[in-house]
Amino acid sequence: MSVTRYVVIDDDHPDISYTGTWEVDPVQHEGLYNSGTVGSSQQRITGTGSISFTFQGTYISLYGTKTNGLTQNIEALKWECKVDEIVFQPRLPLEAVGNIYQYCGIFGLDPSTEHTLTVDIEASEEAPFWIDAIEFYPYYSNEAYREALARNTYYVQHLINDTTIGYSPGWQALPETQLQVARYTSTPNSVVEIDFIGTQVTWKGIALTNQPLAGDSQATYSVDGGPAVPFTVPRRLSSSGQYQLFETEKLPRNLHHLKVVYGEGSEAPLVLNYMLITDGDIIFRNPRALGPELDGLRVDPYTRPSNQQQPERPPAAAIAGGVVGSVVGLLVIFFVIYWRRGRNRKSVKASNNQDAENSAGDGAQVNVGYHDQRSDKASNHGVSAFPNANNLAFDGAHVNVAKTVVINNNAYYN
Repeated sequence: MSVTRYVVIDDDHPDISYTGTWEVDPVQHEGLYNSGTVGSSQQRITGTGSISFTFQGTYISLYGTKTNGLTQNIEALKWECKVDEIVFQPRLPLEAVGNIYQYCGIFGLDPSTEHTLTVDIEASEEAPFWIDAIEFYPYYSNEAYREALARNTYYVQHLINDTTIGYSPGWQALPETQLQVARYTSTPNSVVEIDFIGTQVTWKGIALTNQPLAGDSQATYSVDGGPAVPFTVPRRLSSSGQYQLFETEKLPRNLHHLKVVYGEGSEAPLVLNYMLITDGDIIFRNPRALGPELDGLRVDPYTRPSNQQQPERPPAAAIAGGVVGSVVGLLVIFFVIYWRRGRNRKSVKASNNQDAENSAGDGAQVNVGYHDQRSDKASNHGVSAFPNANNLAFDGAHVNVAKTVVINNNAYYN
């Protein structure tokens, strides 16, 4: 059975049913820790309403902006998450505010049957309810189900240990004691490359602690050997978490190659949290090992311009390192989870109220914040750069970035 990638659908996906008076909100709500939305807008309601979404998988989450919290009446916004009419309590503190707030996080579902997520909402002008995206893990990815998903735009997440991603020398991992939710580089001319099936790539970064308050950096990306497109790597800002670095142009759905180069004389580190691929391959595999039909879904005609060279492949060492690292990483994951299974059950409650800080050789740190359990065997740890000004009482805020791979009904850290 194939291991799959996490699937994300935007708030305007036709399979999401809305009741009540909803409006499209194109505002990017800055200063709320995380930044950037899936797509260019969210759905917003200030009264009573509900949403529902039918899916097949083991896990589902609903994300959106949340603004009522420490300085506002918590009771001004109420919601109830249900899957198949079973109520699931929110996993994050109700006092928390921010973008990419996880309103619902439900795990351990039967992967062999369809489920329906329903969220009933009581919002107000004082405390609106926003929906940005739904994320789920389609454990069974048979061809018919993938074809059904592909009828409309969807996104897949290529996490940092995805074997489609190759890193040159100069890229570093977080300390071994931290969840591996990011790779970063401060080495000029460091390169990262990815082969992917899809129509667009969005790069998601995340702020690191104990990095110097340096100036902005510069980098470039190129697609299929085309011209280098410059983009800015922002300096570290207070109360910042996850952010979006760039989004490529729209492409025909086909096999593509992305190359990113960190610029010379740069100061702020280039950080990868994950890549979001529009209309990507749901199955975790190397697209270059597939035939001309690729993943069996839509393949658009695509002719590479004659003045563009075939992209150079990452160095063999980088590829081997990526593949071996991924295999070793999975073995380590299995061992760590079995070791942590008993400890997690005892420590989750206490760890929800404290941050654990660790540093790498060059001072990079992440803080473990709120825990969002995706199963009784694995937790989705939040990562913050430093205390979030919107959530000072919690000494840190969350970014839902740590993922799990589910194999034979067991969840493993990814």
